Amino acid sequence: RQLKELTTAEQDLLQAVEALDDLNQSVNLLDERLYEWSRLHKEEIVHGKDLAESLRDDKIMGNMAHAILGLRESRLGLENEVAKTASRFAPNLSNLAGPVLAARLISRAGSLKHLSEMPSSAIQVMGAEKSLFKHLKGNAPSPKHGLIFRHPSISGAPKRLRGKIARALAGKLAIAARLDAHEAGPSTDLKSSLDKRLAEIKEKGRAKVAKP
Repeated sequence: RQLKELTTAEQDLLQAVEALDDLNQSVNLLDERLYEWSRLHKEEIVHGKDLAESLRDDKIMGNMAHAILGLRESRLGLENEVAKTASRFAPNLSNLAGPVLAARLISRAGSLKHLSEMPSSAIQVMGAEKSLFKHLKGNAPSPKHGLIFRHPSISGAPKRLRGKIARALAGKLAIAARLDAHEAGPSTDLKSSLDKRLAEIKEKGRAKVAKP
């Protein structure tokens, strides 16, 4: 009865994110193993996701290829469930970060409440703790981003702008987490405010490059 009472949507989400990471790791390891195995028998190697598909009917490696394809299908289904749960549980965070990244941030923080209590600077480098520790010891530069690098506004930006974009994004994510933690409902202008700020950063970046 106590375990039932402790089961919440948030705990389900955290377990699902951990399971998704486990599936990602398993698929990547098996993909690498299949590639190495296939090199013993195939002169022409198919790289990437098509390798398992191309070997599904192979007499030697077919079973492993089928296993990989099945795990990929399971991963896709679990990812969809994570996205649906995160969108319901943290609508503002999901709207800004994307539901899967939002779920990863909540998981890394331990809970939405803990995430909402973190300063934006901590959210910015969450997931880059090793780099931050090296920086504090004087052995590396300060990290500009952690998990939020997965956000397309950062990963798709020129390297010189990623730090500013990461700060802007982290600031809005901190606000979104607080709104969601207090069940304030979806914000009508948080996303547009972020988009405007990112556009300003990119425009200033282009202008700076264009100067003689």
